[in-house]
Amino acid sequence: MSGILVPDWLSHHARATPDRTALVADDVRWSWAELDRRTGAMAARLATAGVRTGEPVGVLLANGPNYVLLVHALIRLRAVLVPLNTRLATGELDWQARDASVHLLVYDESNAASGWKRLGSRQSLPCPSRD
Repeated sequence: MSGILVPDWLSHHARATPDRTALVADDVRWSWAELDRRTGAMAARLATAGVRTGEPVGVLLANGPNYVLLVHALIRLRAVLVPLNTRLATGELDWQARDASVHLLVYDESNAASGWKRLGSRQSLPCPSRD
């Protein structure tokens, strides 16, 4: 796999072994092709929200399949992942987001009330539930 750039790694792997298992978590089992397809959809959603190359994106999600999707989607867009700790206090989250120049915050349902409302001056995007 030499010569493959990190943003292209997932798509390359999906073409090489589309039906092999790529992710297993709780009740989710995705093949490489499925992970690649979902990553593309998430990347398109982020691009529509204005995410561009080099842009820092705050991520306030519980660990799980959507976090994996978001990491791959941001890599594909060549954006900057800014992981935010779900256990931080409001002031700490705000400081981290300001320090990293985060303009978009992606959050999940479990962090909606505690996350995006605390960082309300920034654009936010709810992360969809798994299908």
